[in-house]
Amino acid sequence: MKTKLTILILVLTLSITANAQKGDYIILLDTSNRWFCSERMEFGEIWQFPFKLGGTMIFDDTTYYLVDVFYPQKSEAALREDTIEKKVFKYNTGPDRVYYDFSLEEGDSINLPIANAWYYVDSIRDFQTLTDTRKAWYLHCEYDYWYTRPIWIEGIGSLAGLLKPHLT
Repeated sequence: MKTKLTILILVLTLSITANAQKGDYIILLDTSNRWFCSERMEFGEIWQFPFKLGGTMIFDDTTYYLVDVFYPQKSEAALREDTIEKKVFKYNTGPDRVYYDFSLEEGDSINLPIANAWYYVDSIRDFQTLTDTRKAWYLHCEYDYWYTRPIWIEGIGSLAGLLKPHLT
């Protein structure tokens, strides 16, 4: 009887722990992540190119991950993540630029310097991936010459591509 009770308590504890972890922040800049983007070119061909975290760069005692981009030639971007603030920043010679802010709530706005425009959070909903459910931020931007509706997914980035948080 003690064995069955111990097993039951253990199963309940593990179940509660697993459910509690679902609410935790999912890190975007995880070295095991791989991103693949596709783009239709001018004559209809589709190019697919991978993204991955490469080495690191340290600047002013801050560590940045180098994102290797293989399109159309190899280039790099340097990103860092503040898991407490739930923000991802891109290295800049001045202040770092906010690329993603997963702490935003519905109705909040953010100025993305990459586009020099304000984006507004319309809603935050669940997004089903192949393996789990994550939070997704549905944004919009109404600017003089463009109208975009990016979708950010926690732990993945923008549906337009990791380095394109401002695009649909």
